[in-house]
Amino acid sequence: MTERPGSAETAPLPSDGAGPARRARRFRLRLLRRFGRSRDGSAAVEFALISIPFFALLFAVLETAVVLWSSQVLETAVANASRRIFTGELNGELAAVPAPQHAAEFRKRICSHVPALFDCTGGLQIDVRAFPTFTSPGLLPPLMKNGEINSGEFVYQASTSGQIVIVRAAFPMKLYTSFLSGPGLSNLSGNRRMIAAVAAFRNEPF
Repeated sequence: MTERPGSAETAPLPSDGAGPARRARRFRLRLLRRFGRSRDGSAAVEFALISIPFFALLFAVLETAVVLWSSQVLETAVANASRRIFTGELNGELAAVPAPQHAAEFRKRICSHVPALFDCTGGLQIDVRAFPTFTSPGLLPPLMKNGEINSGEFVYQASTSGQIVIVRAAFPMKLYTSFLSGPGLSNLSGNRRMIAAVAAFRNEPF
């Protein structure tokens, strides 16, 4: 019997079981090589790598500038408010005010010269002392003690004509980048810095 052409069944080709795995491996290698050669988005990746330290340093510089500015603002505010003591004007203003409230009233005079930069009325501590001569003061209590402002030894003493007056003011300022600014910027516990100002003068005759 003559077989018709094409009627015979074609024998299946031998199967290579490793073929699909090899093709998948080659495909992954091509993807990795293509990824290694690609430069798309490289600028974004590089910026992401340097942006965190860049902005951290930027904030540290800005915070250091704010600390220095706050110190200057407080110095000016203390000097302006102390003129009321220097001229005797404050004595007249506080004549009807109970003595325990004199410190709070003088704090208000200082804070009136301070912009909304920090919590002046709630955090500012003042120490006002009067002496007969410049040699009388001796050693004053330190402004800081055990990592805190030494407000427990701060007093307010009313002064008279011709007396020597020393005005000290301090407040704690919270720092957020002290880990970059170094330990010198933080001088209080809890990552804070004491901003302080001092004025010393002899009262005018009044």
